[in-house]
Amino acid sequence: MRLVCYYTSPSSRMDDSHTELFYEHLKTIGEQEKLGLIIISGGGSPVSALRIATLLRDYCKFLTAIVPQRAASAATMLALSANNILMSSAGFLTAIDISVTHGLAPKAPSGAPVGVSADQVERVLKMLSDEGAGKDNEGLVEGKFRSIFKYVHPLVIGEIDRSSSASELIATKLMEMHSESFGNPEKIKTIATHLVKNYPMHGFPILYDEAVKIGLPAEKVSREISEISYGLVKLLDTSALPVTTHYSPGYFHFECMPACVESLGKRTVFKQSYDRRFNPVTKGYTVENDNTQWVNITPGENGKPRISVLDAPVSVELPETA
Repeated sequence: MRLVCYYTSPSSRMDDSHTELFYEHLKTIGEQEKLGLIIISGGGSPVSALRIATLLRDYCKFLTAIVPQRAASAATMLALSANNILMSSAGFLTAIDISVTHGLAPKAPSGAPVGVSADQVERVLKMLSDEGAGKDNEGLVEGKFRSIFKYVHPLVIGEIDRSSSASELIATKLMEMHSESFGNPEKIKTIATHLVKNYPMHGFPILYDEAVKIGLPAEKVSREISEISYGLVKLLDTSALPVTTHYSPGYFHFECMPACVESLGKRTVFKQSYDRRFNPVTKGYTVENDNTQWVNITPGENGKPRISVLDAPVSVELPETA
């Protein structure tokens, strides 16, 4: 089958703007009976998973997700849209529960809001229920929610609940794209709820055996394919390593390619390229000579690649320090 590879580096994430990049490849590939999607990503925006999946399925009748290594969080959601999921021995999915970093969330020692997850809130509420109702300073009975509201703002808990519901809804819609793989709507609902609520940590690795156990259409690839696909992971991870060139202690150049979409004969890469100079007055860095852009890389003459700039949204992820 024809293949598309979607990669984000460990320091990058799936973004809603990436959806449009798939058009560049799918228009060339055209409609297919079967299409394969290699996913190598630590996750990101659940909305991007839904939009990318909708676009891919518009170009094929049968979608195969190939998981050579990490396909975590929102990348797990994207895999749910496939009729079958081919997993290597190193491949894994994860839970799709939500953590919220909200302006009203509890603050870390640095003063920045900390992330609060639905699982954390549920566990605290259970502990408060097990302990029984207490009393406030005025001797009035205090329920478990009033107790937790002293430390976590009600709007934060409301946002966590809303985000968790959205995650479960998106997972359900993705699996409904090929409902015949599951047999009935109840099974789809059970799997979505399980992925959102039944794992004690967001990064819990769902390996092949666990994927089959919870009802996903997973298949294990051969050792040979595992080794080949993991070689692709290492190649892309190496290509995405950031490179910093120091001109002076407070002035440096930064290069990085943290995300790409690739198909036969074309690689669309997010290329970050800029200088950063330290300002001794503001005690911060300023960006200079910013050439960050999406580029298409295709075969050129005499073995040299042809690079063309792509008109696509750009958001620069700046390193904290030199």
